[in-house]
Amino acid sequence: MKRKSSSVPNSPNLKIPIPIIFKKNNDLNTTIVLNYIPICHRLHRDPKHVLIYLNKVVNLSGEIIGSQLRINGDYKSKQLRDIFKRYCQLFIMCRHCNLYNTRINSDKKVECQNCKFKFFENL
Repeated sequence: MKRKSSSVPNSPNLKIPIPIIFKKNNDLNTTIVLNYIPICHRLHRDPKHVLIYLNKVVNLSGEIIGSQLRINGDYKSKQLRDIFKRYCQLFIMCRHCNLYNTRINSDKKVECQNCKFKFFENL
């Protein structure tokens, strides 16, 4: 089954892929996000940067293993999607034009590809 989620950079909305969750042997203390790297690529962010947000700001304890994210705790797909949405609001959405078409440049500034506004990420 294919999941629909397309990034629309010039839209005020950003479609975030639905996190595909896996529980190993019904272990409620560990959540594995099978499509973590594809989610980060859709957001145009380094998976390590997103992991810093998850560990520091949201206080999730996680690690990247291959293309997956292993998180300590029992999380549902919707909970994680809401966390990714909050990340997008804080670190992807342009603070000038409110579009989601930004990249982190070599100066560690977030730069909007539409209006060229630059701002620092506070992570």
